[in-house]
Amino acid sequence: MLKISTTDISGQVQRKEIDLLDVSYTFLSVDKQNFFDTLREVASAINVQLETEGQAIPFVPPVDFDNMKREDKLFLYGTSGCGKSRIIFEIIKEKIKTVGNICIINPQNTLGYKSGRMNLFELAGSFSKEDVILWDGFPDDLVTRDVDTARRVLEVITSKNIKYMIVALKPKYLEIYRNVSDKIAELYTREVAFDKEKIKSVIKSYGTNIEQFTHVYRKYLSGELDNISRRLWQKEPIPLTVLDYLKELSAKEKKYSSLQGPRESLDVFSEADKLLQRSDYYEHQFALLSSIQERQSDTEFLYTLKISYELGFNRTFEQIKQLQRGIFNSISPREPFKKLSTWIYLSGQYCSMHDTCKDAIKLNDFIRIKVMNYIITNFFELLPNEDNQVYAFGLFLGKNIQLVPRDTANPFLPKQIYDYMKRNRHFEFALGIGAGDTFLALDEDLQVELLRRTETDIEFARGLSSSLGRVFLSLDNSQQQKILTNIKSSLSFARFFGESLGRVFKYLPKDYQDNIFELMKENGQFADGIGMGLGSVFSLLDVRTRKELFERAEKDGELMRGLGYGFGCNFFSFNSELQNDTLRRIALEGEFAKGVGMGFGYIYSSLPPQFQNYVFALAENNPKFAFGLGVYLGGFSNVLSNDIVNKQIIEKSRSN
Repeated sequence: MLKISTTDISGQVQRKEIDLLDVSYTFLSVDKQNFFDTLREVASAINVQLETEGQAIPFVPPVDFDNMKREDKLFLYGTSGCGKSRIIFEIIKEKIKTVGNICIINPQNTLGYKSGRMNLFELAGSFSKEDVILWDGFPDDLVTRDVDTARRVLEVITSKNIKYMIVALKPKYLEIYRNVSDKIAELYTREVAFDKEKIKSVIKSYGTNIEQFTHVYRKYLSGELDNISRRLWQKEPIPLTVLDYLKELSAKEKKYSSLQGPRESLDVFSEADKLLQRSDYYEHQFALLSSIQERQSDTEFLYTLKISYELGFNRTFEQIKQLQRGIFNSISPREPFKKLSTWIYLSGQYCSMHDTCKDAIKLNDFIRIKVMNYIITNFFELLPNEDNQVYAFGLFLGKNIQLVPRDTANPFLPKQIYDYMKRNRHFEFALGIGAGDTFLALDEDLQVELLRRTETDIEFARGLSSSLGRVFLSLDNSQQQKILTNIKSSLSFARFFGESLGRVFKYLPKDYQDNIFELMKENGQFADGIGMGLGSVFSLLDVRTRKELFERAEKDGELMRGLGYGFGCNFFSFNSELQNDTLRRIALEGEFAKGVGMGFGYIYSSLPPQFQNYVFALAENNPKFAFGLGVYLGGFSNVLSNDIVNKQIIEKSRSN
């Protein structure tokens, strides 16, 4: 057998694996002459609120903050509104003089000198030892978000030799991902929490330093800090609860002071007890706002801001004004940051809002129809330039694909949009992801058309299948059976959905696994896809499952080939034992060798020259491996770096 030390080169490989690990990013250069500008860009990119109505919001550190800022690789978790984004900002503010570039994954705004969307392994390969990596809202922006994939992603970033790394978990994933970082030795996990004393400090700090609150603080709160802090801590122990409470008190005090005659007394204890949980509070407030005819423009401004987030648009006030006028034919409020201060704030030059506020604003069908009509009519004028923004744009269209106008000649998309889709893989893939999110709610005719498109539009097929595979476990039995029935309708869908399902296969109940194995006997493409998915997560399977899998694969060539493909694409994420086992099996199993050749062919352009030579040496001695390699090198020849490599491949393929 040919020998090569994969350990020596695995760190050099910038992988181009088909593992759905593309992420959006922006790189900020640190201005050594003016740190303030860089910090402003960081704040905007991670959507952190630093002011309210033009007044700076003081930072009150949470419990354990001293330990947080000492760690070089940090994983934060906590409830919505607890201040994770602010902690990221404050830590970077303290360390900014010592760092190189700042890479922000999943940015809310792309302000950097370089932005886009890229495979995470390739992105990680570009980090230098002085760089800072920030990811607020993890694992948002990943297509595949199961726990194993999330842990693997953290391992990849953590393994890099960088200055600092801070990852903050998005609250909706809190219970599922709470322990996702436990087995990563280099990563320090800290909970963002505020005890009663910290909440008291927040009340005092906001009440004495934010001008709009100083009056109610001195008049009502300064002598009752223990009582008020205890009530607010029991309600929801986060800084934003305090901010909402002080805003509510200030508004009522202003209202009462303007009344003629006897004035109603402000009961600060009752107001604390009546304060709703933040999600309930904003849903209630938005319902009230929407019902007031005189404030229709304000409501439409908030709709427009939420839509801008979902579409990936920049959110300057001028751009929001223009978009609101286009969608709703209405004029934005003259002073939105004063009139809607409960909802929005200015982060850098961008209009911003917290997740709780965004979630409270529901886009009903009437609003979505207005938005989609405007987008389709003005598609190319609205189309963003950056890949990460194009991805968000495609995702929104996919989620609302039922509202896209179509006719007999264009039953899928209007021709001009379809033509653009075929020129931009990020848009096509995101369109599929979005369509998959709503697939089961679509009319049957549209479902049939989308499945038909998977035969010709491969990136769309990958996106649609990946989305359905991601949510498969959460669906009821009838919905799951409906999706499994569709694998008979499209070979491409069967293969890509099988790949997506293979990644979560180990989480399926035993009877579901047995049912899937039966379906694989009837559908070779589905079996191939299941193998691809299982191969990509093979290193995470237990020994018994690995053994059973290969025993089945010995009787199923498609499954064996799919496993080989998954092994090839993920070869450099395996330990040395599994790498050596892969090379041993290539010599013993023909279909496995063919699959590994396909996997190596797909990531060929990312391999260092030494391993490229080794791959060709393998091909000279193994016809099955050579066949798989040739199929994928031909199919993905557009990613090869130069004509010399192309020529070399053609010559080697002919000789085999």
